[in-house]
Amino acid sequence: MLFRSNVGSRWSYKLISLVAVVVCGLAVGWLFRLLVSARGMAPLGVLCFVASVQVRHWFDPTIGFGLLLPSVTFKFVIVFCLTLKILHLANPRSRYLLGFLSGVVWALAVMQYEAVFFVYPIILATVLSFRDVEISRRIGTLMWTFIPTISAALLAMMFRSRVTPSEGYRVNLEMFPFLAT
Repeated sequence: MLFRSNVGSRWSYKLISLVAVVVCGLAVGWLFRLLVSARGMAPLGVLCFVASVQVRHWFDPTIGFGLLLPSVTFKFVIVFCLTLKILHLANPRSRYLLGFLSGVVWALAVMQYEAVFFVYPIILATVLSFRDVEISRRIGTLMWTFIPTISAALLAMMFRSRVTPSEGYRVNLEMFPFLAT
């Protein structure tokens, strides 16, 4: 909301949103290039991304929420790409630098939107599936993103345990009202 209120006009906000989505699409193309190791697959990745972007007239999650979804998507894809790059770098200094960078970007993504927790298993499964890389390097690579994930999850649980949720978020485990309907 702060972002939207500081942008002067609707068309400039939508233009910034469009640029953010295009940048996300390019990042997805880079991710496909890293995953498949074929130059011709990057356009396919961009096409898959474009097919998944939703634009609606009445409620548009892509341009709504102050660029929340493009921002989180970009951070996730960049962390995914950096993690894949770390696996194949020979220079330890470069690995540590990219690992630190991916950890910082991942921490920013998790702090921005907690739903990012649910896409972490994609990175986890992909990194663990690289059989040509020794297991110690795979686990070391995952630690750069695992530590911020666990830290943010513990902080979220701690803060949420001290707040009483509204009625809309409470789960009623009584079966009789449910069975009566």
